[in-house]
Amino acid sequence: MPFATVDIQDDCGITDVPQMNSKRSKENEDIKNDHIKKRKRAPKNYQPNYFLSVPITNKKITAGIKVLQNTILQQDKRLAKAMVGDGSFHVTLLVMQMLNEDEINIGTDALLELKPFIEEILQGKHLTLSFQGIDTFQSQVGFVKLADGDHVNTLTEIAEKPVRVSDGQEHCMEKSLSLYENAFLD
Repeated sequence: MPFATVDIQDDCGITDVPQMNSKRSKENEDIKNDHIKKRKRAPKNYQPNYFLSVPITNKKITAGIKVLQNTILQQDKRLAKAMVGDGSFHVTLLVMQMLNEDEINIGTDALLELKPFIEEILQGKHLTLSFQGIDTFQSQVGFVKLADGDHVNTLTEIAEKPVRVSDGQEHCMEKSLSLYENAFLD
């Protein structure tokens, strides 16, 4: 993640301000705590917090990504903090929102259930993904577009495989694939 190591308080010059001891401060603190509780209860839009990805280690590909990053930085040096280093280049296969340990266990079990199915589809062969073109997702994340080809059919077949999770219902990754039909380089 590009901003994982950035300390917002340091970068933006935010400092802690000591609280005054007064009745009004206590009342304001109670109101503030009520607002925080309400915000926690109200579900926000789907915000993924777990990613399944494959690292990019091919030197030719990482060199090309660096060239692209340098070209972008020539246009606006302020974007330097948004760039990730070569050790962080990856292709995102799946994004998920898992809010607690139970959901993490359910997600892990679902992915493990897919393993034999994926092995059957691939039949011991490597899946080579082809990419062509650059785009952004909601103008926030830059990515390289997945090119058309047989590999798209294979990915779609995997994504459409229903997975039975502990709630007894079957779920598909198809929605994730259509939502993120392009592999991300963020």
